[in-house]
Amino acid sequence: MTADLPNELTELLEKIILDSSVFSEHRNLQNQLILMAIKADRTQVMEYISHLDSCDAPDIADIAISNALYEEAFTIFCKFTADASAVQVSCFGLSVGPCHPLPNCVLVIAKGA
Repeated sequence: MTADLPNELTELLEKIILDSSVFSEHRNLQNQLILMAIKADRTQVMEYISHLDSCDAPDIADIAISNALYEEAFTIFCKFTADASAVQVSCFGLSVGPCHPLPNCVLVIAKGA
């Protein structure tokens, strides 16, 4: 069993979730798609975050942080208006490596303050 299964499963989940179907808003499937991308293809994580709205944002963001995906975690917290958490991620990300906050998120944080 040396097949490249994560990529095949990711493609299948993309078709089910991103191509408008009855499963498009299914929270667990959205979670699984993002988690698989975190493990198998980090370049897709930000794209999935921008398209998906029904995932378990705090849990996914915590997993992103534990995998050093600070910008992705920051974006998740901003998108789902967890302003205090976004600021913590920004500060944490800056202390361990480059973190580039998104301009629209800065506005969200300013409005929440």
